[in-house]
Amino acid sequence: MWWSPRAGLRFLVAVLAACAALPVLAACTPVPKRAVAVRMERGNLVIDPGRCRSEVVTDVSISTRVDGRLDTWVAIPRSMAAVVDTIDPAALGPDWAADGTRPTALQPGATYRIGVSVSRDGRLDSGSVEVDGATLLGLADDQAVVGRGPSAPGVVTPRAEYRSAVEARCE
Repeated sequence: MWWSPRAGLRFLVAVLAACAALPVLAACTPVPKRAVAVRMERGNLVIDPGRCRSEVVTDVSISTRVDGRLDTWVAIPRSMAAVVDTIDPAALGPDWAADGTRPTALQPGATYRIGVSVSRDGRLDSGSVEVDGATLLGLADDQAVVGRGPSAPGVVTPRAEYRSAVEARCE
């Protein structure tokens, strides 16, 4: 017989050890290379694409989900690339082409997914952040919501800490 009480005990110990290790492994999950942050400035949503000096922004998108309805707004620089450190969707000028419903007033019950694509030496990279309207409206001036991966909600972080992480990634 291939199964013995001793083998069963070893199997049980292995399963318990694996389950105990999962939270530790989850804490060691690497942060994505491209982290995007959003913050509020004078009542407007402002996007920080985490751009390095040698990168250009190629597009920005905001998906808004309210009561099961999804609206998407996409903006592309007319020159196909923009050297910007922040993007204020409410204040984009004629040098950007936009399509869709521009988010004007944030809603506490809405969920926002903000995506940014950048290019560096012809290679595209993108990142996103997902956040609810109540969190955005409750941010302090020195805070931002930073994306931590495609399926994880954004994390409220000090803006200086986010900028420091961007600068470290760019070196």
